[in-house]
Amino acid sequence: MGKIKSKIHSIKDNNLKNNKNFNGKDENIKRRFRKIQVVALISFASILTVLLLTRSGNVSIESITEKSLGNPKRAIISLISLFAVKSLTIIIPLPSLYVASGILFEPIKAVLISYLGLTVTLTIPFVLGRWSGTEEIDYIKKKYPKIEKVIEIQKKNEFLASFIIRLIGWFPCDILSFYFGACKTNYLKYIVSSLLGSSIGVITNTLLGDVILNPLSWQFIVMLVIKILISLTVLGITYLLNKDKNFKK
Repeated sequence: MGKIKSKIHSIKDNNLKNNKNFNGKDENIKRRFRKIQVVALISFASILTVLLLTRSGNVSIESITEKSLGNPKRAIISLISLFAVKSLTIIIPLPSLYVASGILFEPIKAVLISYLGLTVTLTIPFVLGRWSGTEEIDYIKKKYPKIEKVIEIQKKNEFLASFIIRLIGWFPCDILSFYFGACKTNYLKYIVSSLLGSSIGVITNTLLGDVILNPLSWQFIVMLVIKILISLTVLGITYLLNKDKNFKK
């Protein structure tokens, strides 16, 4: 009986130690997330300050397109700043920034600037994720269970995982970027695959901005049809991936 009691006490002690370790780890993750949030807020405030100091009137996509016409340098700085703000907030939709780029610049230049802006949007959360460490991956898994599908593809091919998920658009842009940063993914592999996966949205929305002021033109109608077809294709791919996952279960 004495041996059994000592074993029970030993198990209890081990469980208490494990719980303390787990709670300590959980507290560390919370502290690190608070630090990340502080850095993100400071960055967000800094970018907004730059926008407010360099502009007069309201800071909006409409005001930028109106007041930056004929001033390419101001237009680029303002637009890239908004792409940076986008990386830290869900308020600004990416397609609207691509459209603004299409309105402000010639088609080829507009597409290049849209890619540059997207690179900024994808890089900031990635750097925050890299800085945070791998412990935060568990937090992301709990909050976004679908991330398991990304992990499945990632185990087979990391480049393909980033490409497909960007193409489908399963997750918020910043969360996915943060995840790949926390995974210590090679930056070059990450950014190239992400830009390629986002290419359809970047190009179509930017070119749509070039013709959006003339909605009755054949160019506008063609771009609209292309966007609808692409959306249907993406829905089809998403359905097949989910069907494959359910079939395996």
